[in-house]
Amino acid sequence: MANWRQNIKGFTLIEVLVVLTIMSIMLGLVTANFAMDERQSLQQEAHKLALLMRHASDTARTTGKPIAWQATKQGYIFLQLETDGQSWQSLQNDSNLRVRELPENMRLSTAHIAGLPANSNDMVIFSPSGLNPAFDLTLQSEHARLTITGDLLGKVVDFPAQEIKP
Repeated sequence: MANWRQNIKGFTLIEVLVVLTIMSIMLGLVTANFAMDERQSLQQEAHKLALLMRHASDTARTTGKPIAWQATKQGYIFLQLETDGQSWQSLQNDSNLRVRELPENMRLSTAHIAGLPANSNDMVIFSPSGLNPAFDLTLQSEHARLTITGDLLGKVVDFPAQEIKP
């Protein structure tokens, strides 16, 4: 009888259930970690944009030339007013204020400038005087959104990412 039990090969039901339970727990941790990474990525991108907007405001004050931020289809661009005072040109001499693309899973979902909804041609203009229009920009990914605000005196703040409820 003892010899018969030693020759059986396979797994018991309890062993299979233990393995399935462990796999379920691991899958849950990986899924939760993926959602956290998306929020962290959104937070980093928004913080970078807020820092660049502060830099643009400071640069406008130090150079005495207005600098503008404008959304593009894939990201955003910083522009400087030409000496003719009529046209805007992308900044070539400042590597920080170059054309930027948002990551593939992110987009600018809403923008308000001076309290009004912005369209694709509108710009946030940073004045050499330091007085700028108030604005708010909302960056969004699949599961989270985050708002960046700027006040009249050039203070730019990015708020923590909020999860989007399905």
